[in-house]
Amino acid sequence: IEHATDTISLCDADGYITYASPSHLAALGIRPAELLGMRLRDLVHPEDLGRTQLLFGALLEQPGASAAIDVRLRHRGGGWRWLDVVATNLLGDPAVAAIVFNSRDVTDRRLAEAAVAESAERARLVARATNDAVWDYHVGTGRVEWNDALATLWGYPEGLTQTPVAWWAERLHPDDRARVTA
Repeated sequence: IEHATDTISLCDADGYITYASPSHLAALGIRPAELLGMRLRDLVHPEDLGRTQLLFGALLEQPGASAAIDVRLRHRGGGWRWLDVVATNLLGDPAVAAIVFNSRDVTDRRLAEAAVAESAERARLVARATNDAVWDYHVGTGRVEWNDALATLWGYPEGLTQTPVAWWAERLHPDDRARVTA
């Protein structure tokens, strides 16, 4: 525990932190001793608080149960860090007598996912805004994805956004088919 990169926290039944591993300093910029006696809920992002409290309440009712949640916790620097958390109710275990939280900082992954989603949304909006046919061939599935111009330019049914690549190739002029598909 002393050398783990994941954070490990123990809380009592009222949600007060009774132990915090040294890795909290790297993850949240807070020394473990400063976390002792603090309410866990005081670290949780306001938008995540409701579902965090529901999870905590459900765990209290199920000794030995575990549950997972992604939650943002406050960093000493003022920002928020995303953590994947697995919580286990070991309040009934005399050796532990706490709810155990094992957490991994996944902020970089969440930021990358958000950037990819934003980029995809931008590409979708550009494809919708143009009068040109825009398509994308997915090698793994063998399908072609089209924008709405497929209907407006060539009269194919609206909503026909994914087709097998063979459908597309069949519509090429026979004189051009070998060269274009190559």
